[in-house]
Amino acid sequence: MESISEHVKREREARGITLEELAKGTFISVAVLKDIESGAFDKYKGDELYLKMYLRKIAKYLGMEEKELDAEFEALTQEIQLEQINQNKRKKRSDEENKKNVTISGKVSDTFKDLKGVKPKKPVPNKRVYEDRYLMRYFKYALVVLVCVAIIFVVWYSIVASKSPSDNNGFKENNTPTVEGNNESGTQDTDDSNDTKDNEDDKNDDKKDDGQTTANSVEITKNGKLDYSFKLADGEEKIKFKAEFVGRTWCQLKVNGTEYEGFKSGIYNDANKSNSLDATPDTIELEFDAETFENLDLRIGYFMGHRFYINDELLEIDPSEYNGGSETLKITQVK
Repeated sequence: MESISEHVKREREARGITLEELAKGTFISVAVLKDIESGAFDKYKGDELYLKMYLRKIAKYLGMEEKELDAEFEALTQEIQLEQINQNKRKKRSDEENKKNVTISGKVSDTFKDLKGVKPKKPVPNKRVYEDRYLMRYFKYALVVLVCVAIIFVVWYSIVASKSPSDNNGFKENNTPTVEGNNESGTQDTDDSNDTKDNEDDKNDDKKDDGQTTANSVEITKNGKLDYSFKLADGEEKIKFKAEFVGRTWCQLKVNGTEYEGFKSGIYNDANKSNSLDATPDTIELEFDAETFENLDLRIGYFMGHRFYINDELLEIDPSEYNGGSETLKITQVK
């Protein structure tokens, strides 16, 4: 069945009239005429009377039956109203369904709120499990204490093991056993000590008499930086080497090109952590056979403030040579 829009367009085209000519003749805008011919009547909801008036002007201008267009327009209006009614029904049905869903969700939400208000029952603690945890806690504490004791023992042992040979010698010399006995033995010990003291005084007197000889028992020559050579006086059979380590340093000694077993390679004056030059030095004294001794090389990790002696004769070291770095002291015997 032909719609009213198609009917109007067909009649206009059959008479060879353009939209512009129709607009001028009916005083209706071209846009409204296009809407009428395209069937876009939904734009004019509420303005059906104006639309009906436009159709009558078009029918009059084109020579069409006005009543025929009115009947077609009434039928179209009824269809539009029926469609509107159906849309309202569908919308109402959709709103009711949405309302039901909201009601159901509200009930579910209230149910969850009720469940939140229910407090869970507190579990009854197992006494045996509690006791086991109590014991495990003390076991952990005991294990931590044992680990701490082991660490302290390792640190103490490393300190004792790293002590210099001079400390060990001093320890041996100072640990002279004391014998307790009756008064007679005590008197004998006193007499022996007095005799020993007299002998030491005699030795000291001899040393004073021979002081000039001791001082001149060795002739030392400096060849370069920390490089020395010396020559013993006639009749000297022993070479005494003494080192006073003022700062904390690592050392290694080689005699005649081989690492000397009588000197322990390691850290000396470890107590002077701050490397203070006023600290008490760590003293090492070694004695060599003059006949077999050729040279010694003393590697020093931190060269600062140390002093060295050959047969109690101090080696002269220029202050600029104390650079705080790693150095090697070389001493050679000239025969």
